[in-house]
Amino acid sequence: MVACGLRVPACLLERRLAARRTRTRQFPGRLLIVKVHGMGDSVYIRALIELLQRIHPKVEIGVMVGSATRELMTAGLLVATHGYDQKKVTPRTIVSTWYDIRQRCYEAIVNFEQGSIAELHFWHRPG
Repeated sequence: MVACGLRVPACLLERRLAARRTRTRQFPGRLLIVKVHGMGDSVYIRALIELLQRIHPKVEIGVMVGSATRELMTAGLLVATHGYDQKKVTPRTIVSTWYDIRQRCYEAIVNFEQGSIAELHFWHRPG
């Protein structure tokens, strides 16, 4: 049998296909979405959150937001809110926010920040 231009033994190919069929991918039960800066992007991300809540109603969503994006990202949504203000970052606020995020045991993080300090402090390991 030929796969991707290479000859692959049929038994090996069947084993790989069987492994793919038996793998199940589950959507995370707890998801943290990070968007601290940028109102324009926040509009799209809020729409994404609303869609996720419709498709996966049991998922617990948390959002990490800045002061400029807090209301847009949270108003009318059932989400846990984690605040982040780059101008007021202290060791105490970092530890407090980190602890709050870790207590929620998020299974996955979707970070929409690009080059922000926010991404450096919290993302070593979810949960």
